[in-house]
Amino acid sequence: MKIKPIIQILKITLVAIMLILISNPFSQAAKYVGTPASCPATDATEYPGINCSPNNICGDNSGTPQCYATQNIAAPAVSASSATIFSALLAGGYIIDCFATIDSAAPYCDNNTSAWCNADSSCLSVNRLTSCTEHLWLTFACGTCVSGYTYCDTSYVDPDGCEIQIGVTPYPSETNANYASNCTPQCNSTYYDCNANLGGAVDGCEIENGDSCPLGNLTGTWSCSAGAGSCTDGAGTDYDCTCSVAKLDFETGTNTEYSSDDPLLWGTQHGAGSLLQLGTDTTANLFSVNNDGSVQLAQISAPITTTSKLYNVSGSLYWDGVALGGGGGGAINRSIVYKVEYPGYSVYPDATDNIINLFVDYEVSAGRNCYDTRTEEILLQDIDIIVDFPIPSGFTAWQATPLEFYYKTDTADALENYIQIVSIKDTSGNPVTFSPISSTEYVNTSWTKQAVTFSGSPTWTPNQNMIIQFKLAQKTGTPTPRAALGEMLFHYVGTT
Repeated sequence: MKIKPIIQILKITLVAIMLILISNPFSQAAKYVGTPASCPATDATEYPGINCSPNNICGDNSGTPQCYATQNIAAPAVSASSATIFSALLAGGYIIDCFATIDSAAPYCDNNTSAWCNADSSCLSVNRLTSCTEHLWLTFACGTCVSGYTYCDTSYVDPDGCEIQIGVTPYPSETNANYASNCTPQCNSTYYDCNANLGGAVDGCEIENGDSCPLGNLTGTWSCSAGAGSCTDGAGTDYDCTCSVAKLDFETGTNTEYSSDDPLLWGTQHGAGSLLQLGTDTTANLFSVNNDGSVQLAQISAPITTTSKLYNVSGSLYWDGVALGGGGGGAINRSIVYKVEYPGYSVYPDATDNIINLFVDYEVSAGRNCYDTRTEEILLQDIDIIVDFPIPSGFTAWQATPLEFYYKTDTADALENYIQIVSIKDTSGNPVTFSPISSTEYVNTSWTKQAVTFSGSPTWTPNQNMIIQFKLAQKTGTPTPRAALGEMLFHYVGTT
């Protein structure tokens, strides 16, 4: 027996097997076909020397092909959507990978009966999903929008399909803005709308975080942070944007401009000038300590909240909303503040649509007492507040703006909430002509001071009452609207 030649043959065989294993690592290239019957029985590159005939290759088990009668494999019984092209050589629809890593059960190449839903380029070119038809191979229809895309021209079943890439496609006539998912404009990253005109085709998102900004005679930098503020990104988040400047040292004899929540200061005065002078952009000398130590307060309108405040209105000094004395005697401009709850007020339901509650509330953010309403009715309900105001004994005439009041509504839609002056009567009980007229329905989502003027020849007798009737209207909604009425200011000329 010739043992040596047999050993040589075995060596050659082992080397051949090793070469096959080296050239055929256990990860075969995908072999996508449009119908399972198209799977090959052999593949000299991936599986040299192996023939599955009369069956076909269906699945790969660590480099070993599995054989199966692939013509018997049925397409999935349910439709599926896809945005992935598994094979650019095949059309859209269900396809199969003959060389797929084996799944859990035979046939091993059908992706556990799900097959592969091959996206079609005709759908993807207009940003639409490919919907693979159930029970059929290589059959499809273009479906809805691919994730991250939408349509804003009434239809995605048109030549441009889903034409909008959410958060990317520029919004027309809105600077630094793009389309949101609901087709409204939203700001590009780091840009914000701070003048409440986004969507009005004016200037879009005009503020960029980190961009330069003017502050008086200085140049600052916009600093925007999420939270309560008057700016928005258009996507539902409010931002507080502040023009910040670097801190500056105070210098004697130099008016140093700065924006800060801390107090401003002039410093020590060695000359004849004032010891202290503070002001704003609109009033340069609001508060001064003169060189002789006397304190000077500029004349201002009564502040929104007067609690624990000292101020000068028309030459009269007020503390905590109460006049301390006149500015030189005689008839001068004077003001009286009526805070909630108003003295001598009454509540009047006018007999229709009065399913509504009236509350005395305190709004912490504004530091203000107010009347406000609540109702669960879907139609507008209203309630009236009637205020008796006694004309002061020293009254001689009204000022140019005799009446002001503060109001706020939770929405800017008068169909949901509003404040209205129903009527004003003089001390003889006669109607007073006033402006804005009685049909005006006031709405504003911020606390607003509304001026009212009188005309004609009403009777104003000191120590007798004039009557003002307000209407507060509201209906339920999401969020619930609200009508709120704050303090009133009466401005007159008088000796007391």
